[in-house]
Amino acid sequence: MRPRLYIAGPYTLGDKEENVQKALDAAEEAAKVGWAPFVPHLSHHWQKRFEHPHEFWYAIDLPWVGKADALWRLPGESKGADEEVQYARLASVPVWYEDWPPTLEWQRDQITFLGGDTLGILAEIESLHDQLAKDYGDGNDLANLRGSEAWSIPAWVGAMIRAEDKIRKLRQYHRKGSLANESAEDSLKDLILYSILALELFRESNAK
Repeated sequence: MRPRLYIAGPYTLGDKEENVQKALDAAEEAAKVGWAPFVPHLSHHWQKRFEHPHEFWYAIDLPWVGKADALWRLPGESKGADEEVQYARLASVPVWYEDWPPTLEWQRDQITFLGGDTLGILAEIESLHDQLAKDYGDGNDLANLRGSEAWSIPAWVGAMIRAEDKIRKLRQYHRKGSLANESAEDSLKDLILYSILALELFRESNAK
């Protein structure tokens, strides 16, 4: 049975007919190398007969994203396609960004390289990041880390100081087998998140 490939790309922005044709061209090329493509752009004809809001189409398309073996993100600006990519990542569906169709070998390599629960863990980190951003009210989780700059400490270093606190807790867990106020898993996830935020802040500081 052929693996399923979800085609994600622009539709609303630009010429809709042209966008549909580009998606069909991509699907044709993908089919030639062994994929079973799913082209949500074909709902263009459904929309012309029965008009629905964007939310209706997202509700129909996203379940197919979660069932796909891979998603091909075509070039071009598209909020809807970006949301499909985000959903694919949460569902541990590998995403391809090149102008040519992905090979079946690439898809198998993704399963091998990100085997086990790696993608699931990354999805947990993304969810943790979103939750922390909401906790800060304005959705800006980096603003709290930038507070260290008031003490002449670069923000990325401040993030790593927090990461170091998680490392100390994990050393404590290694010695005693338990932690008083959080689990070892929580400390590990926080360590990953602070490292990612530190990298973002480091790049930001070097870009100035």
